[in-house]
Amino acid sequence: PMFGPAALAAALPHRLQLLTRAPRNAPPRQHTLRAALEWSHGLLTPVQQLVFCRLSVLVGAFTLETAQQVAADDQVDGWQVLAGLNELVDRALLVAEPVVDQMPRRFRWLESPRALAIECLAAAGETAAWRARHAHAVAQRFDALAAAAYAGDCRLDDALAALRPELADAREAMAWALVHEPATAVALMAPFNFAAQRDAQ
Repeated sequence: PMFGPAALAAALPHRLQLLTRAPRNAPPRQHTLRAALEWSHGLLTPVQQLVFCRLSVLVGAFTLETAQQVAADDQVDGWQVLAGLNELVDRALLVAEPVVDQMPRRFRWLESPRALAIECLAAAGETAAWRARHAHAVAQRFDALAAAAYAGDCRLDDALAALRPELADAREAMAWALVHEPATAVALMAPFNFAAQRDAQ
């Protein structure tokens, strides 16, 4: 009540610190937004918690294929990423978007769960490693679809329809790579411009 709508909206990037009021007779998990999210996180298995943290590097709508590229490694295989996605959707930590025009189903974060997932990844000391995996996965995806479109292996409109929802991730990957891995930024530049300029048209 002390903030007012404009100040409250401006403070939402710090939502886990801000939203801390609740009725005194509410269960502990309902006292703060952080407590509610940590309670849901605590119900996940250790593997599902890894998937939850690792997927925090994704900022836009993403496919199962992208999630597996980013989150799977020697500890977590692709099937476990799939199972983790299902669990995160069931617990309302992720949203499964409706399938449109026979395109692959996409998933997207709710902002508050993603804020906690980002914290979890940082606490594990793995932010840099998974930001790098994210940048590499985005570069490979954009390069493959742009190359297929130029080679005539797929319709230009189909390639653009697949890439448009992922432009936010491409921008995030580009920003990270320009600072940390210039070679990856260079590899991403041409396919990113292909998608971004066509989208602007």
